[in-house]
Amino acid sequence: MKYFCSLLLACLILSSAGAESETPRTAVGNSFDAAEAGEGTPESAALGNAADQERFDAIRRQKAGREAAIAFLRAKGTEEMLNSTFQRLLEEQCKTVPELAAYRKVMEEFYHEVLGFEALKVEIADLYLKHFTIRELQELTRFYQSDLGKKYAAAEVALSPEITLLFLKRQQEKMPELEKRLQAASR
Repeated sequence: MKYFCSLLLACLILSSAGAESETPRTAVGNSFDAAEAGEGTPESAALGNAADQERFDAIRRQKAGREAAIAFLRAKGTEEMLNSTFQRLLEEQCKTVPELAAYRKVMEEFYHEVLGFEALKVEIADLYLKHFTIRELQELTRFYQSDLGKKYAAAEVALSPEITLLFLKRQQEKMPELEKRLQAASR
């Protein structure tokens, strides 16, 4: 079971997942509601202070960034990629450990609740926002919505398990060589 969970997490990390849920309301409490209602407009800044306006602007930028990142993740097919990766892993694990088949539904529910796209989309979006601007994410979204982008996304889903298998096969083939090198280094 530990092996399955570790493998699942590794595959999820490698497959670039995706992120969209409500914007957290932490730093400014319900100020997010006020910003959405237009209470954070330049006119209202005259009534409040500049720090409040800066917080409203930051919330708007964060929301716009997350929306752009989530649109990119959806266009890229991240949700489908996560789901297909999990299904493949679950099938393999149930074949390897037949006793798990009786718990398949529980494992699927756990995945969707804790590790599924909807559960992770905001966090994944925030990761993409560390590396791309909103404009870049919008450009990437347009690419993935194009015919070539759709073809690439579909191929990427198909190639991912093939590349993983290639990696694992090569690793297994070369393991005796690694063992020899480790033994030589330990002398």
